[in-house]
Amino acid sequence: MRGQAFFFAALIVLGLAVPTYGQSSKPDQVAPSNFQINLARSLAFRLAQCVLTKGKANVKDYVNAKYDRPGEEGVKARGRLINGKLCGAEGSLSLPVFLFRGDLFKALYLSESGTSVALSASPFDYRTFVIDPSSPDSAEYLKLMELASCVARTDPAEARRYISARPGSEAETVSIGNLNPTLSSCFPANSTIKLTRPLLTAILSEALYRETIQKR
Repeated sequence: MRGQAFFFAALIVLGLAVPTYGQSSKPDQVAPSNFQINLARSLAFRLAQCVLTKGKANVKDYVNAKYDRPGEEGVKARGRLINGKLCGAEGSLSLPVFLFRGDLFKALYLSESGTSVALSASPFDYRTFVIDPSSPDSAEYLKLMELASCVARTDPAEARRYISARPGSEAETVSIGNLNPTLSSCFPANSTIKLTRPLLTAILSEALYRETIQKR
């Protein structure tokens, strides 16, 4: 169990350092290195895979809930998933919401899609997953998913290669280079989005799952 304890300790320390949408850094916070960010991404995905294995129904309930549900409700839902000691965790785990949510979509998609990248006939309506589309957080979410949906539908094979690549690997770098023209053409008009690799992985994972698995 000692290895497991190290795994979760590293996840707590590094996961909190990963910059993601909706989370601002503290003025005195030291920027993490690329190695730390990539390690955090790998560990977070391992946790998502474990959580999925132990309770797929709870994971699906979590990712299918409204994106802009009250914050307290979301915290409790995440707590039920990652603090239930089903994956050998002791104490409490704290992860950036968008990173954790994206890794759950990634784990779901890769476990259920097989080798298929077949898309639904029409784009998914992501407004289904917000309570108030006009609220700032919901509007930002919908803008991100507009971009991700377009990329996933334009080049689903490359989007899958990107999210399947090991974080920080040459394969990931090559794939993001291949996706750049699609990202540019899909970018929402009059929008400013700061895309990091963890954020891109999160939104593409959700889009691939929604547009290939959930619409079947």
